[in-house]
Amino acid sequence: MQFIKRSVKKGGTFNAIQCVISRGCSLSPVIAAYYLKGLDDRMAGDKRCFYRRYMDDIMVLAKTRWYLRCGIRTVNQHFNALKVEQAPDKTFIGRIEKQIDFLGYRFGLPRLTLAVKTIINAVDKVRQLYEQKQTAQKRAVALDYYITRWLRCVVAGNDKPIKIVFCIEKMTNPLSPTTTL
Repeated sequence: MQFIKRSVKKGGTFNAIQCVISRGCSLSPVIAAYYLKGLDDRMAGDKRCFYRRYMDDIMVLAKTRWYLRCGIRTVNQHFNALKVEQAPDKTFIGRIEKQIDFLGYRFGLPRLTLAVKTIINAVDKVRQLYEQKQTAQKRAVALDYYITRWLRCVVAGNDKPIKIVFCIEKMTNPLSPTTTL
């Protein structure tokens, strides 16, 4: 209960938090695994839906509307039993043609691409490391290491390379003016 009940200082005011773990909490993966193991088991037996979960991010895909409704019903029943709620701003139910972002990738286009938010976050991080590089020589290594790791992560597991020319160009020149993506 200590990681749920805490005080947060925001703008000089202390707020008492009673029922939500903090964002980025190191216990989050453990809690998600514990809470959602039953859902994983229920969805593993359901051959009508494609189900994937990473931490507390869940994706359910189905070929028909009926199968999708069955999958959504299973997820909602499990959440109701646990007395947890879905984040309305992060929940999407609909056709994949409307394009959805999941774990940094955009689904629904003719081919898998990076989500815009993924590119923006990477460029912001590179800008930060680039500015720090000017003051400390160790930071130059951190910048190169970050770009290498990010590119490796982006192309991992894809049989067709994702077009990341724009990303690399923005990352190698991080102080260029921001353009709309």
